Amino acid sequence: MSNIIIRQANWPEDKDTLRAIRKTVFVIEQGVPEEQEWDEFEESSTHFLASENEFACACVRVLQSAPHEFKITRLAVLEEKRKQGLASALLQHAVCYALNQGAKRIYMHAQSSAISLYKKWAFRSVGQRFEEAGIEHQLMEFDCQCSLSIALISGALVQRLNYPRQYIRHFQTMAEQSRLSLHIISDTLRSDIFSDTKLVDAISALARRDRHSEIKILVKDKKNLHERAGQLIRLCRRLNSKISIQVLNDKQDEPLQSFCIFDREKLLFFNDEASLAGFACYQSKAECKDLLEKFQHAWDHQSSIDPNMAQLYL
Repeated sequence: MSNIIIRQANWPEDKDTLRAIRKTVFVIEQGVPEEQEWDEFEESSTHFLASENEFACACVRVLQSAPHEFKITRLAVLEEKRKQGLASALLQHAVCYALNQGAKRIYMHAQSSAISLYKKWAFRSVGQRFEEAGIEHQLMEFDCQCSLSIALISGALVQRLNYPRQYIRHFQTMAEQSRLSLHIISDTLRSDIFSDTKLVDAISALARRDRHSEIKILVKDKKNLHERAGQLIRLCRRLNSKISIQVLNDKQDEPLQSFCIFDREKLLFFNDEASLAGFACYQSKAECKDLLEKFQHAWDHQSSIDPNMAQLYL
């Protein structure tokens, strides 16, 4: 992405380039009838164009469909440039543009094959799937009133946290965006966070999402653990091949702060778990790498399965 430039296009000047990209992707590759690809909204819409070394390779269109309502359409990336983050970058530009125009509703008709991409950027599925231009689609909407969604899409990826509900919301979002792993280290698995039904459901969904998924939980204080985190403990019993809990020994090489790390890059960090001071960061691979090395060392050498919890793994 280092040589990629995304700019707002001008339809009269850039229409040939935009048409070429969309014809290649939608008409030739996907078989959309050409008469359905072009409509009367082209000139009145806002278009964004992505280029690499002056080679145009992707585009998206934003259509104002009603006062304060914007529809994102015609997101297209040439085949040789896919899986490089272009679709995400264009989507961010499109949503931020709509928000800056005062959008109260942002939606799209997403091809079913791309639903996971849009969910990553806080779009939610609405209603049943339907057919459009011979392809299965899903109505998806962006929550324009949710500060978390706006922060995520706008790139303000570090959010300060102070309340249980904030941690739970970010935990849910990070879990929905993850597939393979979750590492948790906590002083007490405090009940106002880790006993929340939605949070436990998010852990359950992540554990079942992939056959290689793995969840490890380190707890510092085992006292009254079943009372504090009963739902989570019961989930561990049901999914003991996917979810493991160990208790830290009394002595560690160095104090370990509490955190949750999703897929080795998304970080929910407690500066102080007792006072709930902390932050959420959605792109933190370097910091996660360092924390996970400490986590694994503690897991292997400074923790064990508590005898009172051994029944979870029978």
